Amino acid sequence: MICADLYLLKEQYDSALKYADEALSLAQESSTRCQAYRILGSVMDAGKQPDKARAYYLEALKNSHSPDIIATMELFLDYGKFLLENGEAGKAIGYFKQASRLAKARKGFLYRYQIYFNLAEACRASGDYAQALLYYDSSHTESVKLFNIEKEQSINELRVRYQVETKEREIHRQEMAVAKANQKIYLLAACLLILVLIAGGAWYLYLRRTKMYRKIVQQYHEFSQTEKRYVSTLKAGVETPLDSESGQQENVETNAKEWNLFKRVEQLMRSGHLYRDNSLTIEKLASLIGTNRTYLSMALNHCAQTSFNGYINQLRVQEAIGILSDPSNDTPLKDIGYQVGFNTISTFYRAFQTIVNVPPSRFREENRKLLAAARKAGNGPHAEDTETEGYPAQK
Repeated sequence: MICADLYLLKEQYDSALKYADEALSLAQESSTRCQAYRILGSVMDAGKQPDKARAYYLEALKNSHSPDIIATMELFLDYGKFLLENGEAGKAIGYFKQASRLAKARKGFLYRYQIYFNLAEACRASGDYAQALLYYDSSHTESVKLFNIEKEQSINELRVRYQVETKEREIHRQEMAVAKANQKIYLLAACLLILVLIAGGAWYLYLRRTKMYRKIVQQYHEFSQTEKRYVSTLKAGVETPLDSESGQQENVETNAKEWNLFKRVEQLMRSGHLYRDNSLTIEKLASLIGTNRTYLSMALNHCAQTSFNGYINQLRVQEAIGILSDPSNDTPLKDIGYQVGFNTISTFYRAFQTIVNVPPSRFREENRKLLAAARKAGNGPHAEDTETEGYPAQK
């Protein structure tokens, strides 16, 4: 029935006729038969077949005594229009009035203005112009009411749509806020992971550097044994070339004069600690041993494999190592630097780091850890003697 009604409104009469016939063949209730006959009558009326249209409308009236008031009201309205078009205004007025009573009982605002308009047309056709005017006024009033109702419905629809859109925007805003919060959490997690990786890397480097520092300190302890023997030979006046472990092995191509000159420098430095003089220059040293700057520089280059400044800094750093290796010596690093001959603490730090590859403060720290471990084990270096061999303490 719905399909037939829709096709009728669209004026597609063949389709409306098809679905109305099908609905009529399946109809079991009088209200359904009433609607089917009404649609068939409307289709015949539109097709200019008034006899068939009347017959269908009459069949519809026979089934109009049903609880479906809307179907009956539509039948009275359509049949009234048919009668009005075919010159039967008097009969049409009767059916329009019945439709009006049903519309009032049903509060059918959508039908009232149509019913009143058709009543006005029927009264005008029958010559009752006064009544026609009254019905025209009623039709206008009902149309205004309907307009207001439709307007109110439109406003309500807009209000509902606005509320829905507002709610959707709020939901979207909350979703965006959640997404931003999740993004911040992911960013914080990523930053935390990066920090953990950086901290892990830093800790790994710290452990690796600590291991390297301890190895260097251990090597300097072992080196001190060789250095002790070398200093003893210098004090005894025995002309023995440097041990290979000291890094100062005699070059076979170096002439005897340069070697003897270097030996005199070594005896003077080791015995008299001349390197502690922070104003010592190569000219002053050359004058003390009775030679000139050129010969002295050549002897140091060939025998010590370094320059005058490098040679002096090595001696100063070696004595600083001796002081730092004594766990009972708490002399500040600044004072140690001045004691061994450096003019500034920065020069001392730079020279120590360059030669030893360990900062002086870290050397002292790792040395004390090694000594503590050796005492605990009872079998390591300096287990009984805590004084570094080969490097005399500052007097």
